[in-house]
Order: sequence, then C-alpha cells, then structure tokens
Amino acid sequence: MYQKIAVIILSYFGFDESIKCIESVQQTLKSDIFLVDNSADSSEKYKIISAFQNEKNIHLYFSDENIGFAAGVNLAIGKALKKGFKLFILLSEI
Repeated sequence: MYQKIAVIILSYFGFDESIKCIESVQQTLKSDIFLVDNSADSSEKYKIISAFQNEKNIHLYFSDENIGFAAGVNLAIGKALKKGFKLFILLSEI
C-alpha cells in the first residue's frame, strides 16, 4: 500500500541551499515538500514565495521569529498531519 511521504525542510537564511535541496528531492521522490523558513526576514520570505508560489506540492510556512529547529519541524509536521501525511523525512539545509 502506497503512503504519502511529507518531506520537511527547515531553512534559516538558506535560500540557495533550499533551492538545491528541493530540486534534489523532486528528482528523487514523488512527495509533497513542507518548507519552513525560520529566518523571520521579509526579503528572504519574498524570495522563497517568488520561487515556489506556483508549485502545488510545495507548502510554505514562515515564522515571525527564529523558533528553532524542533519548533519549526513541529510546525511543518502539524500542517502535514492535517493534510493526511503519516510518514516524514526531515531535512535541513545547514
């Protein structure tokens, strides 16, 4: 039985690394990607939105402050659970 896998990527001022990470995941897996930007920087936020706003399988989340790795991952897992995901791969671009 096929189960959907959510790939969770936590980013902190890592736009270029996040792009590479997402491209690698897209070449390897057929899955949804949940990207959490932990930088709390508006210019970083708009770069990410501009790059991925038309990607239906990439879900973007932004924190108002650096909430740390665990809280960022928990944010994405909570969102993924609500969308029916039960399996997760955690990645960080740092």
